[in-house]
Amino acid sequence: MISGSSEIRSGGECSNGPQENPVRGQNTFYSKVVKYAGQEGAEEMNYYENVVVDYLRADRATFVNTECCIQLNQAENPDNSGPHWYCDAVALDLRAKTVFLCEISYNKQLGDLTKRIKEWHDHWGLVCQALVRDCFLRDDWQVRPWLFVPEESISLLVKRLEQICGAESLKYDPRITPLEMVQPWKYRAFNRVGEGDKPATIPLKMQA
Repeated sequence: MISGSSEIRSGGECSNGPQENPVRGQNTFYSKVVKYAGQEGAEEMNYYENVVVDYLRADRATFVNTECCIQLNQAENPDNSGPHWYCDAVALDLRAKTVFLCEISYNKQLGDLTKRIKEWHDHWGLVCQALVRDCFLRDDWQVRPWLFVPEESISLLVKRLEQICGAESLKYDPRITPLEMVQPWKYRAFNRVGEGDKPATIPLKMQA
């Protein structure tokens, strides 16, 4: 998932094997196989990325750029520029005047996701500068990670966030949404506004 190496990825992690691929373009699951450059034979499959992207786009005030490259150092080729990441989706919420860096994972240990959000925490000022520089975003808008994980993994994710910041405060204000909430029958696909009630395992400040 990282950074200084020439690594290309698609969103979340998966510990399961291949599943049936339905027709793409519907509000449902599809699979995508991604090979990591520099990791011969390594593969990941993501069955949820389109489901989450459909959820984001259902809000008419939100505009989404998937697989958006965030590179700390300005350069023609990010692979030669130093630390960089391919974010699952950058969502621009015009209603809230907020930029969300969306990451999706249902790996039980949340290993790659934890690594990414720690790297973002360690370089947060430069991450925000890179978004303003390369995506021409306003520098007065808030930037927040938006993390999508299974409900059973939320307690682990919150624990990992606490470990990342230690005795200090997190440098960003994450939002957490259970993957169970993004199922297409759980919201109005033509005009989603806000989110439904979230489980108590998510701290209040990470719910909104």
